[in-house]
Amino acid sequence: MAETPEGKVKRWLYGTTQNPGRLLKLFPGAYVYKPPGGMFGQAGAPDCFLLWRGVFLGLEVKTEGKVATELQLKRLRIISAQGGVGAVIAGRDERKLMLIYAAVMDKVERYGT
Repeated sequence: MAETPEGKVKRWLYGTTQNPGRLLKLFPGAYVYKPPGGMFGQAGAPDCFLLWRGVFLGLEVKTEGKVATELQLKRLRIISAQGGVGAVIAGRDERKLMLIYAAVMDKVERYGT
């Protein structure tokens, strides 16, 4: 089965069983949950939830040039308003990933978790 463009970005982020992706390299030991999509998921929920050192991260994954829907952005704003980090990453954007990492580390350092 052919991998979708978004699937390639997700593989880069999440990795495989044998080769951890960028998220687990940046956040070793993190709890990662990828909620189901379609009729079994909640509309607008981020593609990935990550809990690391007491910081909650909601991450929406897009292909290069795509943008999140208004409902997805609303969910990410809710996460941010509750003290977590809500973010969108489009493509294999290493710079954006490092900004997300910095935002998580800021909360870790600020709250001593």
